[in-house]
Amino acid sequence: MIAYHLLRDRGVCRDLRGSYYDSLHPLRTQNRLIRWLERLGLQVIVRPTQPAPELATAPSGHKRRRGRPCKCLERRIDCKHMHL
Repeated sequence: MIAYHLLRDRGVCRDLRGSYYDSLHPLRTQNRLIRWLERLGLQVIVRPTQPAPELATAPSGHKRRRGRPCKCLERRIDCKHMHL
């Protein structure tokens, strides 16, 4: 089915690699892996080595809204979505 749509629409298939979906939600991935290790009978103690850029705090004046967050912080650009 995928091949049909690629040929019909002359699309390009992009390989997103195995860790693509894990990188979309790093905290969700971390919790899933912790639960997996605990089910194997291991005790898990999590200590971050350094703050992850995805989990870094937003600059002052930037209010988090419901829904999809903007990518300005991740792209290291001035946020045009700031709500004062």
